[in-house]
Amino acid sequence: MVLNDTLIQNGTILIQNRTALLTNGSFNLTVNVIAENLTRILTTDSSTWSFTQYVSIFSLIIAIYSIYLSQLQGAKIKLVEKPNIELVELQKKDFNNGYIPSGLPIKKMNLFFLNSGNRAGILKDVHVNILLEENAKSYLKVSESVNIKYSNKENDDFLIILDKSVGHVFIDYLNLQAININKGATFTKFNSIKESTNLIEIINKILNIQKTNLKYFIDFIQENRAFGKLEISYKCTGRKYLLREEIKKEKLDLKIEKQFIQTVEGYQQLLSNWNDLSPTNETVISNIIRFLENSCKPMININESNLMLMEGYGALPNDNYINIIESNSFEYNILKKWRMSKIFSRKLFDLIEKMKEYTKIYNKVLTNPTLHEEWNQCRMDLISQCVDVLIQTNVVIHSLKNINEQNDFIFRWT
Repeated sequence: MVLNDTLIQNGTILIQNRTALLTNGSFNLTVNVIAENLTRILTTDSSTWSFTQYVSIFSLIIAIYSIYLSQLQGAKIKLVEKPNIELVELQKKDFNNGYIPSGLPIKKMNLFFLNSGNRAGILKDVHVNILLEENAKSYLKVSESVNIKYSNKENDDFLIILDKSVGHVFIDYLNLQAININKGATFTKFNSIKESTNLIEIINKILNIQKTNLKYFIDFIQENRAFGKLEISYKCTGRKYLLREEIKKEKLDLKIEKQFIQTVEGYQQLLSNWNDLSPTNETVISNIIRFLENSCKPMININESNLMLMEGYGALPNDNYINIIESNSFEYNILKKWRMSKIFSRKLFDLIEKMKEYTKIYNKVLTNPTLHEEWNQCRMDLISQCVDVLIQTNVVIHSLKNINEQNDFIFRWT
């Protein structure tokens, strides 16, 4: 390889000048090695290359790589090792409080991130997502309460990891929740329950469906090992194309597997003692009475009193109780299926709808005073409905208390 003398001379001078500008010891030495080897290669005819020239090329490559590692690499953050995803066996004490534990907790995870680069970097936006297997979706759901904490106490949004250092991220409160196995808790199959005059029969049907759900759930966790996968995503500093640093997004997929033994035994024990678990029929009825006395009656009394005293315009004084009643509570849905409370349930529903209508009219009156008469008529109708529903509420409460007293009498004499 024959090159123009001027080009060689200019190239050599340029490299030597760049070398002279660098004062850092090791970096300066590395650049000097590159300059000397590059000069030697450029000034030698390729047809007459010897072993020395090949050594120079190899030295040049090593020198360039050394500069990359020592000066140009930037932050290089990676997860040290994949964490083990471990579903925790429930202990005997978890089944001894008279209730059915619905959570299958995942053991706390510790993620260690190593920055093997030569500059400090940022780790942020650590997110966890659980994807259940298709056959698991009928029995399990993912708990939304998860706690992700970075090892630096100064900031909860990101973690700064110095070069050649390790950062730590804690992940806790991950749970898989069993669906509809809690006795007397959330129930989603009210449409399958027929109306009846026998309240105890309605309650027994609902609790038996939940008992069946528990049995199917036990069969599922006993026969299956794979429940889904856990995705961990995060963003960290990294260099792109050796030119600039940017935030890169990384993702990790981990299998969620477990062969339950103690947990299955605990659930089977609860299934065999189902009738002794809380709530009993009497407890359910007591909860319905409490629902009527603590939610329905206060809603009616407060709003009736305020409507009676209201002068001029005014919005509905209190709608917190309305939200409670409309949340499709376990107790309210049972009342809808009991024919003895059918009139009450219908009138309570009508009262809530009337309250919503009142609020709409009130908002219109604010901008259109000509609707004052319409607003006042709605107010008077609402007062009348409050009185009517309050009477119906007291009738239902009295009937429920009689049922509980009769059951208690039968229980003591049988």
